[in-house]
Amino acid sequence: NGGAIVFTDTSSADHSVLTDQAGSGVIQFQSNSTADHATIVLENGGYNQARLNFLDSATAGSSDITIGQGGNAQFNGQSTAGSATISVVGGNYMTGGGYGGQLSFDNGSVSSAGSAVINVYGGSSPAASGGSVNFGTGTSAGSATVTAYGGSAPQSGGIHTVGAGVTLVGAHAGSSTLIAFGGTNGGDAAGIRLQQATTGDTARLVVNTGAYADFSGNQVYLGDATSSFTSIGSVEGGGDVYLGAGLLAVGTLNTDTHFSGVMHDGPINSGLTG
Repeated sequence: NGGAIVFTDTSSADHSVLTDQAGSGVIQFQSNSTADHATIVLENGGYNQARLNFLDSATAGSSDITIGQGGNAQFNGQSTAGSATISVVGGNYMTGGGYGGQLSFDNGSVSSAGSAVINVYGGSSPAASGGSVNFGTGTSAGSATVTAYGGSAPQSGGIHTVGAGVTLVGAHAGSSTLIAFGGTNGGDAAGIRLQQATTGDTARLVVNTGAYADFSGNQVYLGDATSSFTSIGSVEGGGDVYLGAGLLAVGTLNTDTHFSGVMHDGPINSGLTG
């Protein structure tokens, strides 16, 4: 194991360039520190190698963060992604271990994506996994724009190239914009999942053709169809939306949008359509 670069108290990374080589250690911001305008790179490696942590009330500021293959960035406590630009790289067996990067707002914290711009990419070689963004219980997507892209390579030996995934579990979608795209070149779609009593709040959901959004885990957790109820700001696009056994209310954003895709009564792969 390598060493650590730790920012504490009210320290700032200013305009520095910070690189965590795969397996070499951790870059950590804690207390009230800020990444400010730094450029932070977690280099490609195997699963859960290069690491970046934001703890306490630390902020990513206006930094530029790249989470390479197998890299893991976590926000905990009351930390926030600020107005950072964050790229989560998808897996590619030619340039890394085939594992997508991971960005997590940790379960049980009140961390937030702030107003960050987050782009998460699907796998780009056959059988590689996509990057992922996960919001745990109590966390919030804030007013961030989170865009998930599908896989960009064909399957190999029956194993698919996985698209990026954005998952909210017991979290708050806030006033975020959540966007998903279908795959290209035979790659799988990107997906956005709301699960286990996640609130849709006034979020804007854009499900482009070939992509999907899945509410079924959210509503199954809440109970039967009469009590399973999820509301969200708006839904648009031409993709697939899976409702599960419950109800979906759209319109808390009070805007006009156009949805030309398919609403499915059941979960993914159920074959049920509304």
